[in-house]
Amino acid sequence: MSTRLSALLVLSALTFTGCASMEQYHFPQTQDNVPVPVIVAYSDAHPNEVIKSITEQKMFDGTIQYKLTVADSKNVEKTLAFKADGTPVANPM
Repeated sequence: MSTRLSALLVLSALTFTGCASMEQYHFPQTQDNVPVPVIVAYSDAHPNEVIKSITEQKMFDGTIQYKLTVADSKNVEKTLAFKADGTPVANPM
């Protein structure tokens, strides 16, 4: 195997494992088990939208994030994410 092909294989393996390694696990969650700062931050930023589902995500660095699938008045869904302290996550996965 050539050096270039070996380097390409190693680089692609690191890229794909790097993308998947941020989240350790996730599971569905109910609103009553989500920290109050998350619900307050969501309610302040999106007062007229309805929560469809919540997923709790434990990251490899030990932090917890909450991914919310919400719908607006026209039933258009979008995904939002917040850290446990209520800080929004820029690009939810």
